[in-house]
Amino acid sequence: MATPNLEVAGKVASAAKRTEWLCNLLIPIVRFALDRGLKHQDLVEAAKLAFIDVAQARLSEEQATISKLSVLTGLQRYDIKELIERETAPAEATRQPLVARVLSRWATDKRYLDKNGKPRLLSCDGKDSAFAALVSEISQAINPYTVLFELERLAMVKRTPDGLKLESHIMIDSKDVKGGMKLLEEDSSDLYRAVTDNLFQAQDLPQLHIRTEFDNIPVSALPQVRLWVLKAGTKFHEKVQKYLSAFDRDCAGVSKVNSEPAARVAVTTFGVGVADAAASDISNRSTTTEG
Repeated sequence: MATPNLEVAGKVASAAKRTEWLCNLLIPIVRFALDRGLKHQDLVEAAKLAFIDVAQARLSEEQATISKLSVLTGLQRYDIKELIERETAPAEATRQPLVARVLSRWATDKRYLDKNGKPRLLSCDGKDSAFAALVSEISQAINPYTVLFELERLAMVKRTPDGLKLESHIMIDSKDVKGGMKLLEEDSSDLYRAVTDNLFQAQDLPQLHIRTEFDNIPVSALPQVRLWVLKAGTKFHEKVQKYLSAFDRDCAGVSKVNSEPAARVAVTTFGVGVADAAASDISNRSTTTEG
C-alpha cells in the first residue's frame, strides 16, 4: 500500500496539523483506555508494539532487521529487541473468520441455493454430508462438527427433519471479546484507508464514506430506531453479499491459476444510538487551521 502523502491543497501539512490528525485518530482509543482504567503508559507500550507490527508487515522477513525497524519507527533498537522477544505469539491472519466465510458461501454460492435463490437445507450428518463439503471448501484443517457447534451456539442454524437450515448469515457475537476487538481493528483500518484515500490520493472514483447523524432523537425512541437500523443494515448487507459473490472467484468456482491478481472489497456498516454526552469529548478542543 502506498503511503498517503501529507499534503493539503498542494502544501505539506505543518507539524501542528499532523499532530492534530494524530489526535483525531487517538481520541476513541483514549476514550476506550479511560473507560477501562488504562493509563498513558499502557497506551505508549501498546503504540510501540503496534509500530513494530506494522513496520514488520511492510518489510520482507529479510529486510525487517532491528536497525531498519528502528529507522522506520523511530524506536530505540534495544526497545525493539526487547518487545520482539516478549511478543512470541504469532500474528493472526486478517482474512475473514472461517465461520463467517462458511456462512457467506452458503448464502451466496448458487450451489447451496434453492430455485428461489434462498439458502437450501443441507445434510449435516457424517463426513460426506453437504455441510461437511461446504466447510471443507473453506478449510480442511478444521472439523466440520466444530463449525456446526459454533453455528448452533450462535443460533445461526437450526436442525430440521429435512436438514440443516440457515437462520441468519449475519454474525453478531457479543460474547466473543477477542473476535470483536479483532473486527474493530479491521473495520478501523478499512475506515482509515477509505478516508485517507479520499483525502490524500488523486482518484477519479472515491471510496464510499457516508455518515448520517441526527442529534435530537428522544431517548424513548432509541430502541425503535436501533431495531430499524439493525434490520435495514442486515438487508443491505444481504444485497452486498449477493452482488459481490458474483465477482468473487471462490464463490463462482473460478480457478485462480493464470488469472489476474485478486482485489479485496470490504463494506462495513454500523449504527450508534446512545444518550451519552461522553461521545462529544473532543467537541471543545480547538482546531488548527492551515494558512
